[in-house]
Amino acid sequence: VTITNPNPLNAVICEGTTLALNTVTAVGHTYQWYRNGSVISGANGSQYLADSNGYYNVYVTNTWGCSRLSSSIILTESSNTINSNAFPNYTEICPGD
Repeated sequence: VTITNPNPLNAVICEGTTLALNTVTAVGHTYQWYRNGSVISGANGSQYLADSNGYYNVYVTNTWGCSRLSSSIILTESSNTINSNAFPNYTEICPGD
């Protein structure tokens, strides 16, 4: 199981914004998203809009009952310039900077 967005597995967002985390969608699959190892209540779709610092994973179960936990995505909120080392050829300044 992989989270298909973002790539790389470390992401920075501006304060007050969200990042769409996605995993493969398939009929009959169930999903549960986690932040820092704890269940995110109501986060049970193939996409989750992350809006705060933390380690995010998704647990996917297929129609045959086989389950797998994804690798972690590390999300950091910033009120400063996004680190261009993490995202080559991409520079963004958070609103207000």
